[in-house]
Amino acid sequence: MTQFVARVEMYGASAEDYENLHERLSALGYSRTILADSGRRLKLPDATYYLNSNSITEPETVAKQVRHVAQSIRNSTVFICRFDSWYGYLQDA
Repeated sequence: MTQFVARVEMYGASAEDYENLHERLSALGYSRTILADSGRRLKLPDATYYLNSNSITEPETVAKQVRHVAQSIRNSTVFICRFDSWYGYLQDA
């Protein structure tokens, strides 16, 4: 499985716009949490999403998918990272 983190910034967006983004990306399999090696589920920073995919392997594919959703709501920027390990100081979800 391939792991990705997506970060989205929507310009001039309201809380409602971000809630719409959360719902639409969740329907595509993106999560606002990540599972730590310890088994704890942790909350990602605002407008940051995690995807663990069997079928998508390239960051460009994720970027196009996330940007399409975000741009349909507001003018947006998107950053995608494919990774195999991580470490962070996050809050419990």
